[in-house]
Amino acid sequence: MPATDDVRLFLALWPDEAVADALHAASGRLQALCGGRRMRRDTLHLTLVFMGDTPRARLPALMAALAQVALVPAELRLDHYGRWRPGITWWAPSDPPAALLQLVDNLRTTLDGLGLKYDRKAFKPHVTMLRHGHPPPAWPDDAPLVWPIRGFRLVASSTEGEQGPEYQVLESYQVDA
Repeated sequence: MPATDDVRLFLALWPDEAVADALHAASGRLQALCGGRRMRRDTLHLTLVFMGDTPRARLPALMAALAQVALVPAELRLDHYGRWRPGITWWAPSDPPAALLQLVDNLRTTLDGLGLKYDRKAFKPHVTMLRHGHPPPAWPDDAPLVWPIRGFRLVASSTEGEQGPEYQVLESYQVDA
């Protein structure tokens, strides 16, 4: 449990309305095949860096540093489904764009520069679609979903409850168009 002066943070791609609609529709098709708990439309995202419990006092410096992170527009192509134990069903790119991988590297370098902790596991881009589902007899034959990458968000999360996690976007960082 985080100390009261800590906030649980992550950095993420957040879908626009059209992508969120497509992700939510796909999660419905998956739920029909796999059962489980569908992610709410308002929580669908792709985590770039999970930071976990972070001192609230560090937020101003973090937000200022994130505003300086280089971001190149790109397109993410979600084209295959998969499953991790215990019952996490996801949608992911077969070939993540170089700009996405560079963004994650830039974010990690920024966090290192601030001396902030984060999950250092290898980055495996995916969108969690279902929790507690079973393997499907076959994956849906969905057309790839193209997700324009035009920014990222700093997000605070609360502990999962009956309806799943609650997220609060603290700041959005966008490519200058």
